[in-house]
Amino acid sequence: MLLLTAYVSLLHRNWLEKQFQNGRLLRAHKHERLALPTVSRPASKLIWVHVDGEEGALGLSEFLWRLSEKGLGAILLTSQEDLPDHFISKRIPPSIIYQRVPLGVQSITKRFLDHWSPDLLIWASTALSVRLLHDARRKGVPSIWVDIRLSYARRRKWFLMVNYYRSLIRSFDLILCQDRVTRRLLRSFGVGRQRIHVLGSFVGGGAVPDDSKARRLRWTEVLRDRQIWLAAQVTPGELNTVYDAFDRARRQSHRLLLVLQSSSERPDGLRGDQFFIAHKPSPNDYQREMDVLIVPKKDLGMWYRLAPVCYLGGNLSEGESHNPFAPAALGSAVITGPRWTRYRDLYTRLELRDAIEVVAGAQGLARTVAQTISPDRAAELAHRAWDVSTEGAQVADKAVAYVSEILIPEQRDEAA
Repeated sequence: MLLLTAYVSLLHRNWLEKQFQNGRLLRAHKHERLALPTVSRPASKLIWVHVDGEEGALGLSEFLWRLSEKGLGAILLTSQEDLPDHFISKRIPPSIIYQRVPLGVQSITKRFLDHWSPDLLIWASTALSVRLLHDARRKGVPSIWVDIRLSYARRRKWFLMVNYYRSLIRSFDLILCQDRVTRRLLRSFGVGRQRIHVLGSFVGGGAVPDDSKARRLRWTEVLRDRQIWLAAQVTPGELNTVYDAFDRARRQSHRLLLVLQSSSERPDGLRGDQFFIAHKPSPNDYQREMDVLIVPKKDLGMWYRLAPVCYLGGNLSEGESHNPFAPAALGSAVITGPRWTRYRDLYTRLELRDAIEVVAGAQGLARTVAQTISPDRAAELAHRAWDVSTEGAQVADKAVAYVSEILIPEQRDEAA
């Protein structure tokens, strides 16, 4: 047994070294991976929340803010992947302690749990870490599995180790899942009905881009006779597609104005001689003859609010998908391509509710823009998307109530 433990420990350390070498993890955080924290444990109760990576943390951001505001105790957030610095500084409460999750080696997890001694574990991932969950259970830490959606495909993937996963899943004191299918699958693992609650998805709400209200009102005034189509986060490989779609769409909507934000160094591309293009204009520079306004990324919050229709780039090329809830939460009807490299769950939820338009190329994009730009259609699509993007706030409130009942048993007794 000692030889086996030493062998597993060596495997984990070799894996960690490979992650450092290929850049997936930062060597600067090695001490956290080895459970050598430089932060002291707060004297109050401690709630430990675990996520996979940035997308998981984004989904829980509303919940984390509300949990922090409730004041039930200090919050420790861990992630399997490194969260980017800008995400940590802007999307989670500043009072939260953030650490990378330690390696799943018994000596390391023991050191981690001994140092932090959490009063509650909130696990927000379908990746079940055997060592951490097992050791937390042995230490007597209550645990909640949250924001979970399982499929029959995942159930089949777990088939060969069904007993192993059954014991892990049944170790949770409470499971807050997204839908009835997940509840049915959890019941098949032998989880008691009273320990499963269907809440819906946590994803939604959270921070939205800022804007200048005075500047927005000025643009609203000067563009009152134009139909605005925003193309945001457009990659260099999508520029010609967007320009072709704009050329087609304005034949049906003659007052159409394209507001373009792109990562390209030359966002006018090869079409600059075919359109009247203005780079980073102010409301005072606007002329009625302008066809395209090229705007900086920092102004997207304003244009999401102004444009009734937004094509969200990165999904018609080999680029990276962007969070569709930002324009949706600000009232813009969202059009996207079919290649969802990130935020797949968010795009899928919008598509299932008919709250997003998915196109495959310039012709489809042009036709969809011309159809969606009509006030009735844009309002209908935007309203559905807004409903989906904001429902996470209600789920977060319910989840915080469950956390309160576990940490403060008197509340559960009073409710009973």
